[in-house]
Amino acid sequence: MENLLFTSDEVKIIGDIIKCIYDRDLPLCRFTEEFMRRLRTLIYFDKSDFMFFKYSKDTGKYEMESFRPVNWSHDEIQNYINTYMHNDDVLPILAQPEYIAFRNSDLFSMQDRRETYYFQEFACDASLEISIDANIPLRESSDIIAILGLFRSVEKVEFKKRDLEIIKLLQPYLSDRMTADICSGGCLGISRCSGELKCREHGAENNGENNWELNNIESLGLCAYNSSAELISNNASFSTFARTYSPSVADSQLTKEVTGCVRKLLNSDLCQMGPVPVHIEDDTYMLQLAYNDASKNKITAALYYISDVFTRRLTALKDEYNLSNREFEVIFLSLKRSLTNAEIAGELYISEATVKRHLYTVYQKIGVSNQKQLFKELQII
Repeated sequence: MENLLFTSDEVKIIGDIIKCIYDRDLPLCRFTEEFMRRLRTLIYFDKSDFMFFKYSKDTGKYEMESFRPVNWSHDEIQNYINTYMHNDDVLPILAQPEYIAFRNSDLFSMQDRRETYYFQEFACDASLEISIDANIPLRESSDIIAILGLFRSVEKVEFKKRDLEIIKLLQPYLSDRMTADICSGGCLGISRCSGELKCREHGAENNGENNWELNNIESLGLCAYNSSAELISNNASFSTFARTYSPSVADSQLTKEVTGCVRKLLNSDLCQMGPVPVHIEDDTYMLQLAYNDASKNKITAALYYISDVFTRRLTALKDEYNLSNREFEVIFLSLKRSLTNAEIAGELYISEATVKRHLYTVYQKIGVSNQKQLFKELQII
């Protein structure tokens, strides 16, 4: 099991980084450079960046306000902004009002991801294969998204879990700093870039409302609903997912599950929902829902296929916490296939009381008390 305790030297460096975050004598443009310099003494990375996106009411799109890369070449910056940013599959995940941080290997099947257009045409050559990605929500503005990325080339070792925990520790402090700088009327301190985080219609099936456009990103199914819980458009990846279970997207069990979650959001006082697991047959997806704007006329749904990642994370958890084979079987059926305790008992030919005992033991070993906490431990939500 990886040691997550910090040494006294690491604690001192973290303290210095937090002090740097609150140094208001540093304008934002200089602060981002100094922050990365100090962070690199704690977490090694080959490249890094801060990105800022602002929602435009005129265009209905998030437009890149600024890009603060470290160790990126001029060509890499221009190619990313002008061509490949629209295929970067982590951006829609991070465009949320709550803190999100993950290692890309925890969320994606890296073998499949290296087959995507974005990786083959850009990320591999730019040495962006291994990453930690995190958002920095600004408390007083839902119009601006800040995103932090740390990158290593494929020849390097994976980021450690403790590296991710350091980023999670720093997220609230970064939010404080950037909220104070940006939402108080200060500028980003960086000239506007020409790129946009666009949502471009790409082979969408829709019911006649084409003003909501969805970019096709491999492995990420995107769809839009109106305030009547009617599916009005979706990208090609969502169609691929849905047609796994039915020739028609509208009749697919996956679409029906997503629609059911949309109705729950519409009937609540929440502005967003998820991530929540969606199980169809033996497949697992993670679903995130959020209103597109303050008028609450449209809801965006983002759906990730994570079955391969899910199985891999469960297997890693088995080794990390020394779960017995039977404990692993019980937790696999409970989480991966969403079986009830009675159904698990029938599948494994054991009593329901034995299933409950195994679940309790697993929770005790991992240090959680319920299924939601276990999902977080898996770093799926």
